[in-house]
Parts: sequence; structure tokens; C-alpha cells
Amino acid sequence: MDGTLHTRPLYLQIHDLLIARMNSGAWKPHESIPNEHDLAHEFGVSVGTIRKAIELLVKERLVVRRQGRGTFIVDRTSPEFEHRYNRMRRADGTVINWESQILCVETGEPTSSERARLNLLAPDDEVVRAVRLRRTDGRACIHDQISIVASRMPKAAELFERHPGLVLLAKACNVVLGRYREEISLATADSNWAEALNVPVGTALMRLDRVTFNHADETLEWRIAHSSMDGLTYVDDIDE
Repeated sequence: MDGTLHTRPLYLQIHDLLIARMNSGAWKPHESIPNEHDLAHEFGVSVGTIRKAIELLVKERLVVRRQGRGTFIVDRTSPEFEHRYNRMRRADGTVINWESQILCVETGEPTSSERARLNLLAPDDEVVRAVRLRRTDGRACIHDQISIVASRMPKAAELFERHPGLVLLAKACNVVLGRYREEISLATADSNWAEALNVPVGTALMRLDRVTFNHADETLEWRIAHSSMDGLTYVDDIDE
């Protein structure tokens, strides 16, 4: 084990090493990982430590246990994984396959609001900002203002146009997503949102303010979305 890691609990060190192995491509999506005893022998730790690390990976939806078959790597590019971070559905509850248009991308010094929401303290911190419009059935539904911590998602600026969704962008940047915290409120469309979403000024919109963290629980992305809810619904399942 690397001595530089010993300030963290042992199971978290193992957890991070297992994630690094996934990111390296040594373990591929849908493949099974070695059993707990083999991993314990390889890393020189107890089976209990390995089990605790894997339980965390299960909680993060990075692996899945299959009774009698083993533990398998989750495909982080799959629609099922992406839907964890996209809770908008059609009115009948069916999943939406969004068409995304990136309107602009830039990198710069964070604003005071970005520093506060992303918990940025270093004077040289930078953020990647993007404005995105999401459509379904040819209709613009969601206007996103996105700020990403540049140091925690390398190459985000250059990859954003090819990977406009957070899940695919994180995968392309070798970043493992973790939890998110969000606030939902109502807003009214000003002239800019009305034009982007093709609705009258003053239309009631859903405002979603979300901060997403990486697997190490560091802030990663702050997104403010304004959505016209005509024909849409927001679904959150605590057990998913």
C-alpha cells in the first residue's frame, strides 16, 4: 500500500484503488471482479476491509452484486446509470432521451456565487462554464447554466461539446460521480428564458439548483436549470 494514503481509513484507500482499476480499463463494464478473498490476499488486508470497500461501491452504484454469480462492474455510460442524475420524465413517467445543444463553453475565474456553491477556497481555482439547451420531440424544455470545477474534471472544456451530459462527460474525464444535493423551486420566465424555451414571458418554470459531488465527496458541478414543465414531470425515487 502507498504510504501517502495512510491518512485515510483503510477501506477508503481500497475503495479508491478499486475505482482506479475500473478507470484504467483493467476491469471493464459488465465483467465480474475477483472475489473478496482474492482481493484481500492481493492487497494484504482483511476480507472485512474488502467487503466494506465493495459495499461502498455498491451504494455508489458502481458495482452490482448478483446472487450466486459474483460482483459485476456497472456500465457508467448506460442509460440506467445516467437516469440517476436526470429525473425529468414525460408526464406518463417514461424516460426521455434528450437532444442537447451546447450554446457556449468558457473557462475562467469563479464568481463569488460559484465559489460559495462549489466550496472553492484556493485563489487559483478555475471553473468551466457552459450553457446548454435540452430538447425532446423538437421542443426546447430545459435551459441549463453549468459550472464545473476545472481541476476536478480535467479536459471538461474540450470534451463538453462531444459529451454534453454530466454522466458521459465524467466518464470521458475519468471521474466517478457521487451524490448530489438539489433544491427545487418555482420561477417565472424572463425575456431570456422565454426566448430560449419558446414560452411567453411570465410563464411558470421549475427551477432546479443542484450541486453534484465526486466519489470522494468533493464538489464537482453546480447547475441551475429552468424548465417548462408542459408535458413533463419530475420523479425522484429514494430507493433507486
